[in-house]
Amino acid sequence: MGLLLAIVCSLCVGYAVADWQGRRELPRILRRVARRVQGRSPSLVDTHYYKALTSLLNEQPDEALDRFVSSMEVTPESLEVHLALGALLRRRGEFDRALRVHQNLLEQPELSEERKQHIQLELACDYWRSGLLDRAVDLLKELIALPHINKGARWQASAYLVEIYQEMGDWLEAVDVADTLTSAKFAREPDLWRRLQAQFCCELAQRKLQHAEPLNSETAANIAAKLRQALSYDPNCVRASLLQAELALLRDAKKEALNALKSVPVQDARLIPDALPLLAECMADAELHGAHLALLKQWFDESPSLALMLAIAECMQEQEGESATRRFCLDALPRIAAIRFEVPVLMLTLSGAGSPGFSERFQQVATLLEHFVYYQCDQCGIKMQQLEWRCPGCHSWGTVAQVSEPAPRSES
Repeated sequence: MGLLLAIVCSLCVGYAVADWQGRRELPRILRRVARRVQGRSPSLVDTHYYKALTSLLNEQPDEALDRFVSSMEVTPESLEVHLALGALLRRRGEFDRALRVHQNLLEQPELSEERKQHIQLELACDYWRSGLLDRAVDLLKELIALPHINKGARWQASAYLVEIYQEMGDWLEAVDVADTLTSAKFAREPDLWRRLQAQFCCELAQRKLQHAEPLNSETAANIAAKLRQALSYDPNCVRASLLQAELALLRDAKKEALNALKSVPVQDARLIPDALPLLAECMADAELHGAHLALLKQWFDESPSLALMLAIAECMQEQEGESATRRFCLDALPRIAAIRFEVPVLMLTLSGAGSPGFSERFQQVATLLEHFVYYQCDQCGIKMQQLEWRCPGCHSWGTVAQVSEPAPRSES
């Protein structure tokens, strides 16, 4: 019993050390090797597995890995474990060693074609994560070009290529490769890839728009074509509509800009606040000025929000005076669910007797309401102060929108 207790304690200490160093996967992998080769090569288990485990328990995980990689024979039974070790090394940032593992695997004879393709994908990931993007692209292209490539491997290689082209900022190539992922032959979530293609087209358009000074007709036509292409990929791409409005305003085509902005509430009502500055520019035109307030009220009726209420109130003060603005605000506040707990206080602030004039009280309310507004990613929940078309947390495209709620702001 004493010996058994000592063994159990030793194992517990070993796991504690492994956990502290963030390498709990290693003993699990080594045990898997033992199970696979049990009864086939007992000496291999005794010699290599236990030596590696001893190194691990002696706080020498690097030596344990080197023992395993250098001495364990690559067999059909151990191939999966070698692949797992290569992936572990890559996650630890030891790219040279991960490359060595995967290159060694590719040199093994009698690999099935499917296994070889899987190893090539892992090797491409090693190049990618180590910053050797060109080598990763070349390897993935070679893999995709194979005449008898496994369908799953081709899909994965194409998906990796799209990711790498995004890192390189090569949006044209990213669009082209994503086309293969939306075809019937490789259709896995084709709508997702089309939404990404729309964002890539917007990246191209925005890049041209930022460097188009002065904006000539040829450049404007090129940008407009990219934005139409974006909307053909994803009709709900708010970014494309906002860029269309921005392009139209640069060309002093305010009616055209207004038409583009009218699509925003249908595409994603949560992004209406981001259309308001452009809408204000459109309404600077005397012919359109009268329609500004009516359009804002229509949007508010369909999708009440803090930003719209404040924009309408500001506009009403100029056009209809303080009395009408006060009535609108007192009617509008209860419709905004995000501030339901603060409605009585806000209404009292706006209508309280003995307070300063309405304009001052309204400014106090507007300042207070700014603390309720922030941007948040639908996918990972990260919060930020401004709109990002690609989430800085999970790197998803088009998942960030404005949120209004009585919660403390957490800034990214």
